[in-house]
Amino acid sequence: MVATSRPGAVAGAVGESGSLGPARAGVRVEPGSSLYHGLKRKNARQRRLISAFIRHQKQLARPFEQRLLREFNRLGERASVAYLSGAKGVADDERIAGRITREARAHLFNQRVLKPAFQSHYEKVAEDTLTLVNEAMGFGVELADLPMRQILATGGTRAGLVDVAQGTRNAIFRAITAGRARGDGPAAVARSIRELVPAGRYVNAGAQYRARLIAVTETKYAQNVSAMQTYRASGTVTALLAFDAQGAGETDDECVERDGNTYSFDDADVELASEHPGGTLSFAPVVEGVR
Repeated sequence: MVATSRPGAVAGAVGESGSLGPARAGVRVEPGSSLYHGLKRKNARQRRLISAFIRHQKQLARPFEQRLLREFNRLGERASVAYLSGAKGVADDERIAGRITREARAHLFNQRVLKPAFQSHYEKVAEDTLTLVNEAMGFGVELADLPMRQILATGGTRAGLVDVAQGTRNAIFRAITAGRARGDGPAAVARSIRELVPAGRYVNAGAQYRARLIAVTETKYAQNVSAMQTYRASGTVTALLAFDAQGAGETDDECVERDGNTYSFDDADVELASEHPGGTLSFAPVVEGVR
């Protein structure tokens, strides 16, 4: 999947909480096979489930977005205070930026702030997704301890994809060099640091966009990994049917092409790993005999 351009991002940068993955490996299903009924045809239960996923994604992402925004703003405040506390007297801008980044504890942000926030969010999404799948498909699945731990571990791993330390350093360096060029005093530079650090690399779109993109992306990803764990645990799901280019997320021609294709569990994992930030991919279960 080729990531589409994101507003406000620095040119050439890859999405913070998404990564490019291997090429697609969709299952080729022949007419008359047991999986053919799922190809480009979606039954009522599947449609209801995906509609519920889309609604709940919005509901679950909103408080996560607010939490992320608060934490990014706190990081910006710490960096601003660090600058006023003495780093402003250092002559070299690179050294100043590095010192402020350390004093603001940006290098610990992923482990101490984002990881627990992501894992808490993934747990909420997993519980919600389990309920939605059971209600829509008539399953009676209860996730064992191991699958739930795997979901939480995924959340912790995904938290590490957000580039906070380097993004913070870059934002501080931009604020200092631009302020020096304008002839700003320490207070004005500190305000600029406080505004630029929360936005990270989204220098034009701002901190709100950054928090929203991460929240929407990770809520969808958490839904998918949770749904797939539930489908595996059901013992009745034979394949996964892709729903893509659905809802208000970002899509491209490949998303449209993927919509309605059937995948094995392994190939669905490949598709999910290649999904771009803000994507709309969801998977519905294919159950033998259910139309």
